[in-house]
Amino acid sequence: MQRTERIQDALNEGDYPTVEEEWISLVSENPTEIDFFVRIADALEKRDQGERAQPLLQLLDEQLVEKGDFESRLRLIRSAGKRFIGGGRVHETVIDSLEKLFADRHEQLDILLPTVGLDKSKDETPKLWDKVERLRSLLAYEKGTVVEMKGKGVGEVIDVNLQLQTLKVDFETIKGMSVGFRAAGKMLTVLDTEHVLYRKHTTPDELESMKPAELLQAVLQSYEGPMTGAEVKTVVAGVVPKQKWTSWWNAARKHPQVLSSGGSRATYTWAESSDAAEDVVWQAFVEAETRDKIDHFKRSGNQDPELRARMATTLDEIALSLADSNPSLAFEIHETIIRQNEPSQLKPSELIKSLKDIGAFLAGIESRQFREAAYGLVCNCRDDWDTVLQERFLKETEGRALQAIAKTFQDDPIRQEDLLDQALSQPAKTPAAFVWAAQEAPEHEGYFARRSLRLLRQALLALNNDAFAPHKKALENMFESGGLAPKVLAVLTSDEAVDAEKAIQEAAGLADYQRDPLLESLYLKHPTLKDGDRDAHILYATAESLEEKQNQLREIAEQEIPANRIAIEEARAMGDLRENFEYKSARQRHEYLTARATALNNEINRSSVLDPGAIDTSEIRIGTKVDLSGADGSSRTLTILGPWESSPEDDIVSYESELAQSILGKRDGDQIEVEGANYRVESISVWTD
Repeated sequence: MQRTERIQDALNEGDYPTVEEEWISLVSENPTEIDFFVRIADALEKRDQGERAQPLLQLLDEQLVEKGDFESRLRLIRSAGKRFIGGGRVHETVIDSLEKLFADRHEQLDILLPTVGLDKSKDETPKLWDKVERLRSLLAYEKGTVVEMKGKGVGEVIDVNLQLQTLKVDFETIKGMSVGFRAAGKMLTVLDTEHVLYRKHTTPDELESMKPAELLQAVLQSYEGPMTGAEVKTVVAGVVPKQKWTSWWNAARKHPQVLSSGGSRATYTWAESSDAAEDVVWQAFVEAETRDKIDHFKRSGNQDPELRARMATTLDEIALSLADSNPSLAFEIHETIIRQNEPSQLKPSELIKSLKDIGAFLAGIESRQFREAAYGLVCNCRDDWDTVLQERFLKETEGRALQAIAKTFQDDPIRQEDLLDQALSQPAKTPAAFVWAAQEAPEHEGYFARRSLRLLRQALLALNNDAFAPHKKALENMFESGGLAPKVLAVLTSDEAVDAEKAIQEAAGLADYQRDPLLESLYLKHPTLKDGDRDAHILYATAESLEEKQNQLREIAEQEIPANRIAIEEARAMGDLRENFEYKSARQRHEYLTARATALNNEINRSSVLDPGAIDTSEIRIGTKVDLSGADGSSRTLTILGPWESSPEDDIVSYESELAQSILGKRDGDQIEVEGANYRVESISVWTD
C-alpha cells in the first residue's frame, strides 16, 4: 500500500500517531506533493488536531528549504503559511523564498520589489500574492526570452530596462518594438522551450526533419485546447511548404492518436496513447447524432480496421431501421459503408423500387456523389425513371450530378435537347442547370447553332446576377479562350454578329481584358462590323450630359477605384480571406466600380453630341421641342433628347422610348397620341430655344 493511502486510512481511523509517522516518511521521500500535505493538514484541523498539523507543516517547510526547492515552498506558504509561520512573518518568509529562488537575479529583484510593492517588511501585505505574481511575470522577461504577441507573431526580447520598466522585442515584421512592463503581462506570452513556436524560432531545422505526425504532436501538445486545421496550418507555416500542406496534413492527421471533434469546423487534439485514442473515438461515435456518426466513421475508420468494422456494423443497423422513416439517410449510410469496403445488409435497389415519393428521397440525399449513384439506380430499377429524373433535373444544384442525369438520356437526342431547353428557360431560377447547359450545348452542333446568340446573351447577363455567385468562376471561364463565348462567335451569322457585338459592348459584368479579345475575334470573322455603318449604336447626348458622364467616369477611375484598392489591401492584411468580411465587401465594391466604369466608358465612346445649330425642325427629330394642343384647349410641350437627359416627369423623353418612337417624323399640323390623349402639333423648335 502506498504511503498516501496509509495516511488516509490512519486519518479515517483516528490513528494520528500513524499519520505523523507516515507524514515524516513521505516528507523525506517526496516533499513536493504540496496539495496532498495541505489536505491532510486541513483534515487534522477539522478533527481538532491542529496542534499536530502545525509542526508537521513546519517539518515540510524545513525539508523544502534543505532541498532548495523554493518553488514548492512558495506554494506551501500560499496554501498554509499562516498555520505554521508565526509572528506575522509571512511577508518576510515570502521575500526570503523569492530571493533564494531568483538568487542569480538579485539586481533585478532590488529594482522590481519596490515596483510591485514588496519592498517593505510588513506583518500583512495587502494583495501579497497578486504582487508576487506580478513580480514573477516581470522577472520572466530577460534578454533572449522568446515571446508571442497576438497579431505580431513570435519575437525575442533584445533589451530589458528595469528603471524605465520597458523591454524591447524584435518581431519578424517589427524590430525593436517597445513594450511597457504593465502592458507586457497582457500582450506577451512567454514561450517555454518545448513550445512548438519556441522551437520554430530557435531550431526550425529540427522541426523540418520531423515526420508529419511528430510535428503535429508537437503542435497540438503546445496548446491547451483543441485546434482547427486552419490554426495548425498557421503554426507550421514556414516549416511545411505551402505546396506540401495538403499532403502533409492528410498524412499527419491519420495517426491513431490524433482525435477529431467532427463537424463542419473540426478540431484536433493529441491523445496520450493509441488505446486511449480508440476509446475516445468510439465513445464520441456512440454519443454522436446519426449524420455525425457517418463523419466519425469516414474520418476515423481508416486508422484501425477493427474499429472501422465495429462502426460499420452499428451504422448498418441504423440504416436498416431508417429504411421506412428516412430512406435518404439510410441510402447515404449504405453508400458510406460499402465505399469503405465494409458489408451492408440494406438492398438499395429494392428500397428505391418500393418508394412512393421518389422525388423527396432524391432531394434528401445530401452528398452529390451519393445522388449520382441514386440516379443510376433509379434508371435501372424503376419503370418511371425518365419522368422522375426529368422532374429532378431542374432541382439539382451540382454540375456533375446534372451530367449524371443527362447521361441516362444519352441514347435519346430529343430528350437531351429538352433538358437543355429547360435549363435555358429561366437561368436565374436554375443557375446550376444553366451553367451546365452552357457548357454542354456546344457538344450538340445543330442545337448550339440555333441557340448560340441566346446563350451568349444569357451568359453575359448572368455575370452581373447575384443568383450566379456560387458559379462565378465557371461563368468567367466561359469568356476565356476555348470557352462558351469564343465558340458562340465562331458560329454566328452576320445578322447575329451585330447583336452579339452590342451585347458584348454593353455587358456590365465583362472586364475589358475579356471584352477586347471577344470583339477582336468577332471583327476577324465579320470585318464589315468594324468598318461598316455604326449609326445604330450611336448614343445621342447634349454636351452638358456628356461632360457629366465624363466627370462621373473620372471620379470612379481617379478617386473611388484607388481608394477601393487601398481598402482591399488593408482588409487583406487582416488575415484569413475566407472569413474576412471586410475583404469580401471591398472585393464586391471593386467589381461594382469596375463594371460601372466599363459601362460608362462604353457609353461615352458611343456618344455623339447634339449640335443645336444643326437641328432640322421641319419635323420632329432628336433634339427638338414640340408644342402640342389638345382638343379640349389644353397644351403640352415635349422635348426629345437622349437616354441620359430623359426626365418623363418634366416631359423630356428619350428618343429610345416608345412614345418618342411613335412621334418621330411628324410635322406641324399632324395629329399624334400621347398617353391616350389626342394632340395637334403646333410648332417644332430646337430644344435650346
